[in-house]
Amino acid sequence: KSVFNHILGVKPVSDAYGNKLVTPRSDATSGVYVSACGVGFHDQAFPSNTIDLGVSFTAMHWLSKAPNSLAGTPFLHAAQTSDDTAAEERDQAQQDWSSILRARAQELRPGGRMVIANFCKSKDGYFMGHTDVGASMWTSFQSSWDELAEEGLIDEEERQGISFPNYYRSTKECVDGVEQIEGLEV
Repeated sequence: KSVFNHILGVKPVSDAYGNKLVTPRSDATSGVYVSACGVGFHDQAFPSNTIDLGVSFTAMHWLSKAPNSLAGTPFLHAAQTSDDTAAEERDQAQQDWSSILRARAQELRPGGRMVIANFCKSKDGYFMGHTDVGASMWTSFQSSWDELAEEGLIDEEERQGISFPNYYRSTKECVDGVEQIEGLEV
């Protein structure tokens, strides 16, 4: 067992309550260092020219501020609209995307790479929670809010006031943002 743990690069440790845990051994990662940062991704989070590979999954759709222009509309999310109802969310998303990309461009070393896998809206109008397969999660959310109001657990102002402060960009919005930042390319 100890040979197996050594090969896997793990060693037994205990948490604050004495429960045994298995964690990666620092000598087994051979020059790979992992860290976490408490700074939000809308701002520069690491020193300039220090990142060789940046990876983000399903984060960059969150807005730094909640415009709340959807409050009182039948929409909980900007992706549900097809007109300018969510113009404030779109404008905030554009500002945020620019800030996010400028921050990442500063952090990346020359030749560094960045992978961003994010929720988007397709050219056909599909987005997470809204496709032609299955129920729309956004309709389900609205039904749940309506039910809470019917049961008296929230009032009408609370029911009308809900919206999600994120924005699913189109491919064009994603690419256009990258092309506006010197030193970045798709």
